Amino acid sequence: MTPVEAVTYLFVFVMLSDNQSSYEEKESWRLSISKLFPDNLESRTEIFFNESNLVINKYKKDKREIFLDNICRTINSLLNKEKIEKLGPMLNHLIESDGIIMSSEINATVIIEKKLNIIIRSNKNS
Repeated sequence: MTPVEAVTYLFVFVMLSDNQSSYEEKESWRLSISKLFPDNLESRTEIFFNESNLVINKYKKDKREIFLDNICRTINSLLNKEKIEKLGPMLNHLIESDGIIMSSEINATVIIEKKLNIIIRSNKNS
């Protein structure tokens, strides 16, 4: 798995944690990918986005947390600390982008914060 794929899986996991993905969330993901990986081809990224949607939707709810743990482990092994720290504000933007913050999104971000040792939601955003 490439770094772009791993980050895409992470973002799509958060998007699908409330069982839907909005246009605003997808645009937030697209912007984040372009900032983290400016040399990446958009067409290739779109393929990763579609694949991650299919893969994550196949997992039953009780197995998704194990999958999220694997995604975080992969990110920790592929990305440097600087890029991992950038994920916090980017994921915060993602979950706020559609104007509705669901408890399932918060639950996913709590796990991600712990596994990646980042802060996604600051106290002022709570």
